[in-house]
Amino acid sequence: MSGCGAEPSVAQYSVPSGDVTLAVSLLSTHPFLAEFKRELLVTRANTPPTTTELFPDTGGYALVNLYRRSDGQLLVRTIGDDSYVVDPTGEIKTIPAIGASSTDAYLGAFDWDAQKRWRFIPASEAAEMPLDQPHTRR
Repeated sequence: MSGCGAEPSVAQYSVPSGDVTLAVSLLSTHPFLAEFKRELLVTRANTPPTTTELFPDTGGYALVNLYRRSDGQLLVRTIGDDSYVVDPTGEIKTIPAIGASSTDAYLGAFDWDAQKRWRFIPASEAAEMPLDQPHTRR
């Protein structure tokens, strides 16, 4: 990852059976430390993208977990005081930070992989990781 002023790293997840794509971008905010401005972007065919800024990563907290709720909406969880719900139209709603319920299906995570690439890592490839501690995938 390059220092400040570099292009953002972007990881995407396309919703199967839908025209919604979620992306999380990281933009370096420090010339040599792993600190990032994070943004959630939601695109839907033939509509302008919607975006919201996520809690900044101040070192080791880039992880963003993604779940499908029982009502079909997507739940985005990350470090900080907020969680985010994305409805089928692509609208992002900010809600107080909540844990995933037993009826929420873990889909995967936006995270650094073992090769240090920022990407969406599906649940079939890696287990859910806790948000409240810095980590690295091995």
